[in-house]
Amino acid sequence: MTSNPLKPNVQDLQTDVIELLGQISTLMYRASTALSSDQASKKYADFKTEVDDANRNVNKLELRMAIVAPMKAGKSTIVNAIVGQDILPSRNAAMTTLPTEIVFNAELLEPALRLSSEILTIFKETFLTLQCKIRELGTEGMGKKMEQYPHLIELSEQIRDEMWRSLASPKTSGREQIIKALTGLNDIVRLCSLITPLSDPLAQLTDVPCIETPFRRAQEAEKSEKLGNLVIIDTPGPNEAGENLRLAAVVEEQLRKSSIVLIVLDFTQLKTEAAEKVKKDVQKVIDLRGKENLYVLINKVDQRRDTDMTPEQVRQFVAAEFGIGDPSDDERVFEIAGRRAFVAANFMQELELNPNVTLKQMPTGRALAQEVFGIDWEEDLARISHKR
Repeated sequence: MTSNPLKPNVQDLQTDVIELLGQISTLMYRASTALSSDQASKKYADFKTEVDDANRNVNKLELRMAIVAPMKAGKSTIVNAIVGQDILPSRNAAMTTLPTEIVFNAELLEPALRLSSEILTIFKETFLTLQCKIRELGTEGMGKKMEQYPHLIELSEQIRDEMWRSLASPKTSGREQIIKALTGLNDIVRLCSLITPLSDPLAQLTDVPCIETPFRRAQEAEKSEKLGNLVIIDTPGPNEAGENLRLAAVVEEQLRKSSIVLIVLDFTQLKTEAAEKVKKDVQKVIDLRGKENLYVLINKVDQRRDTDMTPEQVRQFVAAEFGIGDPSDDERVFEIAGRRAFVAANFMQELELNPNVTLKQMPTGRALAQEVFGIDWEEDLARISHKR
């Protein structure tokens, strides 16, 4: 008689891990209160905080992944590719100043942005402070401040001329409205850094905006058992916020709570003068979070030419220059073409929603063809179908 070995299910494993982490937390608390040395006490108190954060993640079956990138490395494009649609604001100038959670929810039909009462209160107070300062500086004074930031001129004029109105309500639905609300919040933070640095709302925040978004899985994946929830935290890179903004406490808190930290680097900038600045910025993240659960995405590899570094050379370069991973470790450094991933994700989503549509009728198909086929994309698109 043979018997099949028992296979623990996710719920049993979850219960066991929660119980174990609870016991470790209790031990860390006892150690932090029993030790007389302030340094030793703080060490174990910090350990307890990390264990409690891990316990909350296990309790929710939640994997928290923070994404950090130097300015214009393509972070927003990669997040949008994972989501399957434009959900984060982006522009040619630095955009992200405010960390934002993206939570996947397969039950939703459209994305929704949620702002806590804390966030709304702090930004209302910041708006009023900015209004007073903008009126004090006058048109000439603001013109000098805005010379390098023309995209903030319209916002500053609106703040000057209007009474307070919510940039976003506690809940905002729809992709375009979410992008508008987040753009406003991020630009207010940056405007503060230029004219009223002491009223920086990031210094007061303990909470961050949360986007709940639909998550459409491929048909094959829908048959598999759901093992948990993915939460992406979009954070400003150390060089993205600007000289007057620091890696604020709220950013550090989000990095600390994350199970994985993903650093995005621009392939085309790895061997430029900017690389030295990027290396210092990446080191700040390593100092804060460590290397154990840190991974690297090398974006824009679709721009690789014959004389550029090979994938193996890229891994060696990252290990040597940035101190991340090991040249022989294939599971810490990954190459990606974020723009192509984004247009492909958009295409697949439209195709799933409209399986009988022709390629010529698909805006996402045209965008994908331009990305893949290059200058002759219209001719190539006319010869193929989405079934090939």
